[in-house]
Amino acid sequence: MFKKIVIFGLTILCATALAQISGIKTVGVGGDYPTLTAALTTAPNSWKNSTITGDVIFRLLDTIYPNETYPLVCTIPAGYTGGDWNLLIKPVSGNVAKLIGSNATAIFELTGIDRLTMDSLIIANLNLGTDTAGHAIRFINGASFNTVKNCELRAASKLVSSLAGGVIYFSTAESPSGPGNNNNLVDNCLITSSQTDRFPVYAITIRGTSPMYTRTNNNNTVQHCKIIDFSAIGVYFSAYDSNTTITENEFYSTVAQNTLQMIGIRITATSVCNTKITKNKFFDFRAAEACTCFMAIYMTMADPDKPPLVANNFISLDGNVTHPNTKIYGIRLLRQETTADTYKFYNNSIYIGGTPTSKSSYGFFCKPSASLQTKIDFRNNIIFNNRSGGTGKHYCIYDSLASTLSFYSDYNNLYVATPGSNGQYVAYRNGIDLATLTDWQTATARDSHSISLNPNYVSTTDLHINSTSSNVNNLAIPISYITTDIDGETRNAVTPDIGADEYTPGAACQEPITKSQMIYLQSTYPNPFHTHTTICYALTTGENVTLSIYDVSGKLIRNLVDQHQTAGNYAVTWNGKDNHGLKMPNGIYIRQLKIEKEIKHSQIILIK
Repeated sequence: MFKKIVIFGLTILCATALAQISGIKTVGVGGDYPTLTAALTTAPNSWKNSTITGDVIFRLLDTIYPNETYPLVCTIPAGYTGGDWNLLIKPVSGNVAKLIGSNATAIFELTGIDRLTMDSLIIANLNLGTDTAGHAIRFINGASFNTVKNCELRAASKLVSSLAGGVIYFSTAESPSGPGNNNNLVDNCLITSSQTDRFPVYAITIRGTSPMYTRTNNNNTVQHCKIIDFSAIGVYFSAYDSNTTITENEFYSTVAQNTLQMIGIRITATSVCNTKITKNKFFDFRAAEACTCFMAIYMTMADPDKPPLVANNFISLDGNVTHPNTKIYGIRLLRQETTADTYKFYNNSIYIGGTPTSKSSYGFFCKPSASLQTKIDFRNNIIFNNRSGGTGKHYCIYDSLASTLSFYSDYNNLYVATPGSNGQYVAYRNGIDLATLTDWQTATARDSHSISLNPNYVSTTDLHINSTSSNVNNLAIPISYITTDIDGETRNAVTPDIGADEYTPGAACQEPITKSQMIYLQSTYPNPFHTHTTICYALTTGENVTLSIYDVSGKLIRNLVDQHQTAGNYAVTWNGKDNHGLKMPNGIYIRQLKIEKEIKHSQIILIK
């Protein structure tokens, strides 16, 4: 840094020593810095203007920061001494810090910075400008090894004439040319709208620039996030991305969107390579009347040498929720180039439901080029297409070509309840509807080890397998790098299960019940449990029933059942989460079964 000195009318610039900072600094009223703007860029001893001599923590004292200048630019400091130090931005314990404003670019701009962690912040961009970006966070110019975790990230700008939209945007600079953003992590965040009546077109956009691997975004991860109420695409791979992992996220809607298409994840460029889409849950997409289709995963192009891996996902789409005339695709692949390597689809569990008045639906829709060979490996998947009726048709697999050279499919469960009736077919191939698995096997010589049985999902949105069923147990083939299931449970190395859920069948909920009992709380299996457990109970007469989970202090954790049920045996699965979808810690929990005149309790042990 320099300061001006005037001697005999001459102005001289003299070097001054940079401020040195490290340790904990407070931000807010009465703190070391009045605003985060000052702490990051404008103060003489800000992160940007200082030499960093140790890890720095900016602790936010206030709940609201009304005097910030947006975007808040997080960039490299003037220098480091003694090491490559880290920066953490986090509220003080017990505080909720909100960075809320309106900016056409972003609230936070991570410009070339490394090793920044943003933890437990609420970041909302209220920008509603016409065709402006309005991100919550933008990564740009080589921002790398940064972490955004436990945050609420909100924006609502409807960008329509560019591909640069998104609550989160992984970008490279247009001018001057900047490097890609590498090895960043977005973890356990809520990514959604900043408005109650307007929704972002994209939740996350990933868009690098040529040349490949130089200005490409590389090795970024989005995990454990709730990606909700986007009006078009949840995660959009626009161009030039390598080795991104999208894992253990939930994609869903809470309100009907005014959109033409709703897509969970879309890949649309040959410069997108080696993407891993694993252990995600797609469910409850909602749209207004004008919507033409729902798609959980949609790929039109990807790198022909390193195509994506799609494995261990739950996909549950029911267009009947708000729009019965929407086309539904679980996974849609439109590929127009020869691939050196293979598109890999392993151990996914898919459910398609609803009763349309028109439009068709597809568990796996495959329409590659007629002249080019797109290699596809489709194994160990469950497709239950239970959508029926209307003028459309409903398929587990839709294959538009007659060629069998490049599409390998086997060890799957392809099931429709009424083959050949109500518009339901196991498959379509090159102009022919194939009602049964046998028809598909005869026409294609594929799926010789596959089955067509009801997988017995726990529910239409919880695609774990009911522990009383054995239909898909031990019927898959081992795949060397698919060693765990959607819950992280180890797969059987010799005879794994078909679908995303590796499970162990338990005894059916059929224990005897005497007439003197009105309700009987039967076994819970497994107990202790790791990711989910099935609670069995029985009723001798019709009753208004509540089944709930409590912790040992008596706090309500989860409502599982609250309805009138007729006499009979019941099985309900608990996934170890509370009513807000948060995973509960290890410990003892109480299951309570209650009717008007009787209550039953017993313990469940959760061990992760």
